[in-house]
Amino acid sequence: MIFASFNIALIVIIALTSALPSQHNRRSVPGVGDQPEVVVRGRLEEERRQLNGETNLGAECINFSQPKMGLFKLTGRDSAKCNDGTDAGYYLLRRPSSRKWIIYLQGGWYCADEESCKLRMAQIPSLTGSASWRNCKTGDGIISMSSTVNPHLYDANMIYIPYCSSDVWSGTVRNRILGDMAFSFMGSAIVEQVVRRLIHNHGMLEATSVVMAGSSAGGTGVLLNIDRVQRVLTSAEIDVRVRGVVDSAWYLLRPDMENDNYCRGVTACSPVAMLKRGVHLWRPNMPPGCLNQQKSLISMNSPRSSMRNKSWKCFFGHVVYPHIKADVFVVQMLFDEVQFLSDRVSVWQFPGPITQLQSYIYKLYRDVKASLIDVGGVFASSCVGHAILTSSDWSEVAISHVRLPDAIQCWELRHGGTSEQPTNNRPEAQTRPDFYDTINETSDVIMPEGSQMYQEYYYEEAHLDPDTCQDKVIDPCSLPHCNPSCPPLYHPNSYREINAVQLNRDYLGIDISSMAGQLNMSVNELLRMMSDVYD
Repeated sequence: MIFASFNIALIVIIALTSALPSQHNRRSVPGVGDQPEVVVRGRLEEERRQLNGETNLGAECINFSQPKMGLFKLTGRDSAKCNDGTDAGYYLLRRPSSRKWIIYLQGGWYCADEESCKLRMAQIPSLTGSASWRNCKTGDGIISMSSTVNPHLYDANMIYIPYCSSDVWSGTVRNRILGDMAFSFMGSAIVEQVVRRLIHNHGMLEATSVVMAGSSAGGTGVLLNIDRVQRVLTSAEIDVRVRGVVDSAWYLLRPDMENDNYCRGVTACSPVAMLKRGVHLWRPNMPPGCLNQQKSLISMNSPRSSMRNKSWKCFFGHVVYPHIKADVFVVQMLFDEVQFLSDRVSVWQFPGPITQLQSYIYKLYRDVKASLIDVGGVFASSCVGHAILTSSDWSEVAISHVRLPDAIQCWELRHGGTSEQPTNNRPEAQTRPDFYDTINETSDVIMPEGSQMYQEYYYEEAHLDPDTCQDKVIDPCSLPHCNPSCPPLYHPNSYREINAVQLNRDYLGIDISSMAGQLNMSVNELLRMMSDVYD
């Protein structure tokens, strides 16, 4: 799925999740006052077991020479379900000696009506149900158990939550009838129920570090769920602050998306139009601050349905970010293929003048940079592609001498601690204009001289100094895929690998080889200078 063409609708933006009642608010047990203490305890324990029930299907996974994550399926009263009604679940590799935990949300596309949901179920059954899931799973990238691939988190307790709700981790609906079938959209409940089981069944009470990560739809799921996960941990008296790592979920809200309702069947429906449909189908639970702000922007004379329609904007990272209390690190390719898809732009087959495509590319680079200015932790490369966190080569991507895992680790060192410590300072959302108004009025992004974003540091991976390391790096090169450390890029039709020189020369009309010759440099030297990559 990584670096697939934007002609295939990959992973769209997501919404917030819904919560089940916490243990403190669950219903009381009838007749407790008339029962002996041991009976009361037994009935309370049975209720706890029902609320936190699960089936361990991966007990043998720790017996491999390289241990794997084992599958647990959610059971018990009111357990969350996948689209097709099968049990939702999660993969876990428990490290009893470790107090570090990482929870990863899988990404994927979504469905928003009967036609798209039935097609998804037929074509990708693993994203709509759990029947085909294997009992054991090997992680890669940020959930790899290899210290070479994952130098800072390889020894953490690993949790991978498969995506089977098709609601971008946002839904609160059980058994909604679509035609002749019932579908559940319970992504919100899945996240919370998994966290509660980790607390009650797997020793998460002792956690000192919790990272919640996800790519694309999973990344948006992090944005929309992380504060509620923090509340679950706090209610369990776990003194730890949850931090989020969001990959490929930072898309720009454009002015024309307001009226984008284009949909001519499941294969010809814009991502935004499908998203608007999804809001009505999934019944998502939005971050209250973001939802309230969208309602405040609507005239009081607007019909109620118009108010609901505005909540889709909270699926955009730069819109919802100011309303999130947790610390979040954003990993984003500046030329993300899903952004191309949302903008209805194909680099490979652009119908207009080449100068128009060049202008779009430069403006996209500038606008994405502008949208990240207020974010505390950032790694934004000039790569073309989509999703990197669970790729085996995620640790090879570098900007200004800083590798992606090191940037995340630096950010963790600076923002770690207990739940009582303050979060990142950020502007009040109510005082900020709509972002797409800002980016269309801004001619360029001017960073202060000596800004941390462009300072250069060199340090060993194993010894990061929080006083000098970098946790906010944005690629200085504005040409697509010009960073030599970018993962391979393949043409969506021929599947032929395309390098930066070919991409810019053949599709954008920019001759990097000629530029290098004029500077009396090799192409590699020019590209390394433009992106200042790690040697």
